Amino acid sequence: MIHSMEQSLAEVEEGVQLANNADAAIHKIREGAHKVVDVVQELSKTIKQ
Repeated sequence: MIHSMEQSLAEVEEGVQLANNADAAIHKIREGAHKVVDVVQELSKTIKQ
């Protein structure tokens, strides 16, 4: 019984770590997307001038 509870806790902790890693990856993707948008906007402004 205790082994099963320990295993379940370990799985939950692993799931939390995976979720945290996914969150960090999503934030990096969003930052990169924002940078691309900024560059495209600057290019657009430059072309219009």
